[in-house]
Amino acid sequence: MDYDKFLKHVLEYKRYLLRNQKPLAQTSTECFLDGTRIGIWYNAYFTIYKNTRKKKTITELEEKFCRDFENLREWVIFFKQVEKRNEENAKLKVYEQKVKAYCLLTESIKMPIEERDAYQFFDGKKMGLWYNQQNTKFQKMLKNKIPFSPYESLKYQQFLKAKEVRQQYELCSEKYNEKRLEQFTNHVNCYLELLKEEKRKIPQTDTRRFEDGTRIGTWYYRKNQIIKEWRSENRQLTKEQMLQLMEFSKIDLLEFETKETTGSQKTKVKGVKNNGRK
Repeated sequence: MDYDKFLKHVLEYKRYLLRNQKPLAQTSTECFLDGTRIGIWYNAYFTIYKNTRKKKTITELEEKFCRDFENLREWVIFFKQVEKRNEENAKLKVYEQKVKAYCLLTESIKMPIEERDAYQFFDGKKMGLWYNQQNTKFQKMLKNKIPFSPYESLKYQQFLKAKEVRQQYELCSEKYNEKRLEQFTNHVNCYLELLKEEKRKIPQTDTRRFEDGTRIGTWYYRKNQIIKEWRSENRQLTKEQMLQLMEFSKIDLLEFETKETTGSQKTKVKGVKNNGRK
């Protein structure tokens, strides 16, 4: 072994590590000043080092070689860690940007982003799908008591920001949906009262109104069309849509049981304004 040449290569490799802040890639064709491929040289001497350590007795020069190579290995391992931290920091920055974009959009539309929604990040990933995947992953880690790495811990802290914003608008959305469903139920009940009293369908041209000002005939016609679409499309309905469908079915059932009459008497019912025709 030309030990002076070996030490010269060790020094050159350390300079490479300082300059690039990362170890040499396995596929790299980088060379020392004398043209020797750094990767091939390092792998060859790593093999020599392992074989030397297996010997029962080694010479003084071999002992010195092992110490010098171990020192170089420590450099390589250190800069591998530096490279990993840099990669994680870059990924964390992208993750933070996604969390920020998710929060801003949620606050803008004032409702939680669902997996079925078309909203996407800058990389094409669907926002709703991303959120569900992240939430599932972290919940699984917490449930199974899987320890978080420092990197995963930082990601989780960022994710909690998105979760907090989502939960805030989930609550708002639930209250909004509850209010809409309550209003819809009131409309159904008022319509049922009229149907029982008059024993006939309320025509679309009927000008009477619910207490909130909605025209009864128009409401029934439009809602009936929407319900028909929901049934014909055979799609998965939301919880609110299912509840509306169940409520509206009460009207269908009563209409089926009630024989239509030709009477035109308008009966005043609680919750209905008899405004007459416009």
